Amino acid sequence: MFSTSPVVYSVAGDVVEVLVGTIDGKINRYSINTGVTKSIKLDESKKIFASSYVGGIAVSGNDYAAISINYFWSSELSNGAIEIENLPQNISLTRDANGKLKSVVQLIDNNFATIVGDDIAYEVLNDPNYTPQVYLKKGLSFVNSIVTNRFILADIKSDGENYIVVNRNNYLNSFNQTGILANNFPIQDEFEATFYAQPLAVDLNNDEAADIISFTENGEILAIDGITGKMIDGFPISTGAKVATVPTIFTENGKTALGVITENNQFMSWNISKFDGKKFWTEENGNASNSSSVAAASSGEAIAEFFPQNKAYNWPNPVYNGVTNIRYFVAEDSKAEVTIFDLAGDLVAKLSGNGIGGFDNEIIWKVNNIQSGVYFAHLEVTSNSGKTESKIIKIAVIK
Repeated sequence: MFSTSPVVYSVAGDVVEVLVGTIDGKINRYSINTGVTKSIKLDESKKIFASSYVGGIAVSGNDYAAISINYFWSSELSNGAIEIENLPQNISLTRDANGKLKSVVQLIDNNFATIVGDDIAYEVLNDPNYTPQVYLKKGLSFVNSIVTNRFILADIKSDGENYIVVNRNNYLNSFNQTGILANNFPIQDEFEATFYAQPLAVDLNNDEAADIISFTENGEILAIDGITGKMIDGFPISTGAKVATVPTIFTENGKTALGVITENNQFMSWNISKFDGKKFWTEENGNASNSSSVAAASSGEAIAEFFPQNKAYNWPNPVYNGVTNIRYFVAEDSKAEVTIFDLAGDLVAKLSGNGIGGFDNEIIWKVNNIQSGVYFAHLEVTSNSGKTESKIIKIAVIK
């Protein structure tokens, strides 16, 4: 019995190869001849999970990967499936800057893991507006109190990185692949409506970067410029009711169009751009092939400077709650040290972290036991190659 939707693996003339997962842990590969001689043939049945079903498949080029309960497998692994924590929910594929296959796996706690080869990194999405879901364990099953919205991958900044984009309660969020909130996010609807279903991504304004289309429970469709975080002209659009399924983006008469089915059993479509923009994530499983994958991100806006001063700051500032995030960018893997002083020059705190090259990184300072006042944070970064730079950040704490 099958456990996944079919995923297109290759197309050669009239022959389409598809991959389908089964409940006994196999991936079946079929050849479908769509020409005059119509036929379906099982070419391969590969056992990848010993004792559980295949929960999802993603394809990128000739490579593919799959998840199951607590396990991950990819065609690059030579020693079989590897264990993964926190019950994988969805899998997406992309390529890193070196062309290596990169798997991004959404976990049941709504955080994620990235996998290159057999190296797994678990990342926590640093989202101050999100209340984690509550899970009740019943035997070997879990019951969640809120629907887990699938995240997508999209090149929203053209900085060499595909970002995670996800609806989380009243916010449309985007995170880099170290779990740090993207610049100009999160986005909130003016009526503070709950975002619903999963977002989609397409270039609407012809700048080669992905713009985000998202949907609210009160029937609004928003389109957000991925670079600036601002609403794109012509939006929001009202459907009059919540969408019933994940909408789809397609091309109509040389222009980008959006199709929606609502809970009122109405189908609606619009031309949403005068361009036929680059498509990043256009339907539930990424595209018409169900591949759940995106190409490597463009590096047109990638930052070459080792430690740009304007990308080192803290947020929020002033600090009204118990936490502030000291953010910095490094072009190379680095050690970061933060030393915080008060106005009298007395040492208040010492913090440290590991900065991943090519990403925004953050160090959290908890101020629960800190008095109101002005503080100075001396942030110093040292790369693995020996480069050292620093900046002093002024922080106001108000209680």
